[in-house]
Amino acid sequence: LLKEPHATVRGTIRDLLASGWEATPDPLPGDVLVWEPKDEAGEIHEHIGFFMGSDRAISNSTSQASPQEHHLTYGTQPDSSPVRAIITCYTHPRLRE
Repeated sequence: LLKEPHATVRGTIRDLLASGWEATPDPLPGDVLVWEPKDEAGEIHEHIGFFMGSDRAISNSTSQASPQEHHLTYGTQPDSSPVRAIITCYTHPRLRE
């Protein structure tokens, strides 16, 4: 049975849910993070990565063409709001054992 490729954030989320991953409000290292969509030059860009712990995450950087470690929300704005808010975090029960 050939499945639709999941080269999108939405496709990856579908695959995670089908594999037993669940949304969680409390990320632990190894959990999958989904950041709010961002408008980049008129195109909506969705983004996904992994929580590493200690307010750190890792995700692919288009400009660097490789995974990059960064602040959990890419830092904060002058008003203390996140630069890029996390909209969902997914964990798998086996990560919590």
